Amino acid sequence: MDDNDQPLKIVHEVVSDRWEVALALSEKGFQQVSFVNSVATTKVDLFCVILQMLCYMTLFFVVFVYLD
Repeated sequence: MDDNDQPLKIVHEVVSDRWEVALALSEKGFQQVSFVNSVATTKVDLFCVILQMLCYMTLFFVVFVYLD
């Protein structure tokens, strides 16, 4: 739920039997949490930066190509 007790809009995709990706908007800037073996990691590293770029490219594709 957001600050106004409204449900969050989440995009979720099961990529394979080993990968799932979910995206949601944030009013507090970019935030990320990675889960590895059910342990949350909040430290940004190169993997997270690459994943962020892939998410932006996918979002661009969905918004400007697929929905057009």
